[in-house]
Amino acid sequence: MALILTVAIVAGLGWGGWYVLEGRYTDTPPLVKLTQTDAQAAAQAAELAVVFEREYSEDVPAGQVIRTEPSEGGRILRDGVVTAWVSRGPERFAVPSVVGKTAEEATSLIQGSSLKVGEVKQEHSDTVASGVVISQGTKPDTQARRNDAVALVVSAGPAPVDGVDFTGKKLTDAQAWAGQNRITLNTSEENHDSVPKGAIIRQDPAGGQLHRGDAVSVVVSKGPVMVTVPTGLRGQGADTAADRIRQAGLEPKFERLVSGGFGLVLSVEPGEGASVPKGSTVVIKLV
Repeated sequence: MALILTVAIVAGLGWGGWYVLEGRYTDTPPLVKLTQTDAQAAAQAAELAVVFEREYSEDVPAGQVIRTEPSEGGRILRDGVVTAWVSRGPERFAVPSVVGKTAEEATSLIQGSSLKVGEVKQEHSDTVASGVVISQGTKPDTQARRNDAVALVVSAGPAPVDGVDFTGKKLTDAQAWAGQNRITLNTSEENHDSVPKGAIIRQDPAGGQLHRGDAVSVVVSKGPVMVTVPTGLRGQGADTAADRIRQAGLEPKFERLVSGGFGLVLSVEPGEGASVPKGSTVVIKLV
């Protein structure tokens, strides 16, 4: 009887040791790639509970188990809890539309979308203000991965133009240059005694670096002020004729055709009624 009791005690202790070390554990079943519903069923079949977490995955389709803790085959207490991470699918972010935004605004929008700004190129533009985005490398609303780069082309403003001084040159030359370089040419006119009609008297700015769309002002010569040689001079006295010529803005010069004559006007050169530059000399021929 004592022997039987001893054997029973030893057997009980052996079974208890086995249970503590091995028997109360089981293996984690394979749940990876199963749907949440199938994983739940597999865990229950193994007499285990399961808790689901969710995370993004580039490889595992949405709704399937990515991994477990413990992993497949790992020891777990019977009636224990397995944590399974279920795929939410790939993590994607919509690329914002930044064309027409300043570079600073574009950077803020891109970074706020969990993306980053890629290569930034500068490009001259006649229509887009300096510092504003002309184009973006990735189309708006494209689904991009976290930290994907979006390249930008940012306006550097109108292209520079080397100014040309057209003082003394024809207006048509300045007009041709302005048209080729997209420069606005503002013109005005005034008389000038020495600059020929149609030539440029002065220019502002007269050279230096400009940009497309800038304005250049030029003053174009109308030539000298023209006046008319008085009429009715023939037969008048020398002094009277000279006074009338001076009043017309001209300079009289006497030429006596005979010595000791009467001092009367025979003719004038240029002739009476002629249009001549103001300040011109009119020769009065006396007899």
